Amino acid sequence: MKKALLFTAVLALIFAGASVSAQDMQFNQVRISIKGVDYVQWGEDIELEDGSSTPYSITYNDTTYLPLRRMSEFMDKKVLWDGETGTAYLYDDTQLLDASAIKCEYDSDIFNTVRINIDGVTVVQPNEEYISGSGVAMPYSILWNNTTYLPMRRLCELLGKEIYWNGDSRTVAVTDRQENVRLIAEKPDSSGNAWEYYICTGGEEKLLRGSGKCTYLRVSDRARGYDRIYRYIAEPELGDDGITLVRLREWYEDPIINRYNVYRGYIADYCRIPYLSDKNSQDGSSISSYKMPVGAVLDKDVFYTTFDTSPSTMARDVLGAHDIYTGETLASFHTQAWTHISNLRVGEDGALYYNLLGSVPSWASCKLEFDRTAKAFGEETVLEYR
Repeated sequence: MKKALLFTAVLALIFAGASVSAQDMQFNQVRISIKGVDYVQWGEDIELEDGSSTPYSITYNDTTYLPLRRMSEFMDKKVLWDGETGTAYLYDDTQLLDASAIKCEYDSDIFNTVRINIDGVTVVQPNEEYISGSGVAMPYSILWNNTTYLPMRRLCELLGKEIYWNGDSRTVAVTDRQENVRLIAEKPDSSGNAWEYYICTGGEEKLLRGSGKCTYLRVSDRARGYDRIYRYIAEPELGDDGITLVRLREWYEDPIINRYNVYRGYIADYCRIPYLSDKNSQDGSSISSYKMPVGAVLDKDVFYTTFDTSPSTMARDVLGAHDIYTGETLASFHTQAWTHISNLRVGEDGALYYNLLGSVPSWASCKLEFDRTAKAFGEETVLEYR
């Protein structure tokens, strides 16, 4: 019934001179990936404050529209709506807006009623349209169920974000501007489509300790204009039939973690992505999952992860060695109390090297060997103190 009402409203009020059929509008047909993490699945609705629901996405003329408030969250912006002036304000925490002066009332029209203000600058006026890449005039906003929807691609362009489309899995992906792009492989899939595999960085995000650059595996089919984005915490390992990586799969709320200004916990998935992929296997096959690894590194048939044993006290780290094919934990090594591992890496000799942070001394460079036959760690060797 809700979709029928929306179709009726759109058909009646769409801008003058346009001819629209019900087939022009689609709902919840896409998956939304933000910084390599899937936030919205196909068919998912949004629950509103009054308990009702509204579509998470509207697709019109091959353009995806998302709700303003969700869009701002994805773009790391705050949002305020001024119904008196019809202005949507998107701003950072550092900017001061008088929320008490904002009236939350909505216009009765559906299309192009919104003025968009980003970081103090008005970038879109009411009744303003924009021209899509295919040369079609598109509305800047759609209003439905007291929810303002904005065109995802155009807003990303205004905010300086990268946006990608994968038509195989109908996934829209957004990242910050990408840097340090490096081609690591070129492989065809089972249908003969040519994919290029890149690793790159882009933007920062808070994880368990501080913040760091987001790292991505980007897979591009330039002929079709398709891209797949994976967020990883261990540099991918190239194999004969696919790529293995430890990817950041999802976020979750953790009140203990929030006390330490990290905001969210996360789950990492150790998975294998086949080169001969189709739309049903592009997400990769999960081998094992881990809750909040601080770091990870792959080395042939073993991968290593570091975990904080107690985020509430930041007491010590545990380093684990895992079978790269099964995910089985082969051995564990605990650091000294009140010490933590950073910059974990594998040397040319196959040993693990890392920095150990603590109180006394404050910093140490260490080496640790793993015996694959015995499935055991050796003794930790301190190479340098500071």
